[in-house]
Amino acid sequence: MVLVVWLLVGRNIYSVFFIGVFATLFASISGKTAAFSMLITDAFQHVLPKRRDKYGKEFHHDPMHKWFMLFILVTPLVWSVPGMPDFATGLALCVAFQLGVDLFSL
Repeated sequence: MVLVVWLLVGRNIYSVFFIGVFATLFASISGKTAAFSMLITDAFQHVLPKRRDKYGKEFHHDPMHKWFMLFILVTPLVWSVPGMPDFATGLALCVAFQLGVDLFSL
């Protein structure tokens, strides 16, 4: 099968592959951004019912929703900038923070 694709597409197979990877990752990032920001906004509106009364049930009317979307889109760029902490360091910090939160909530 790989040989057939190579014969049909030739050297452009690498470009087609990377376009497919980019499209898949972009679809995943945009979907997660929309879903997580709605989830966080809904949680805040349940904790603070005055917010739901003020902005209504539509999440995109709440300014907090836009800020969470921006935060979720921008924070992954930390790992793409040269000289920034790598994934393992970020993971260790997040786990340490979570353990600290769990200990203080007892």
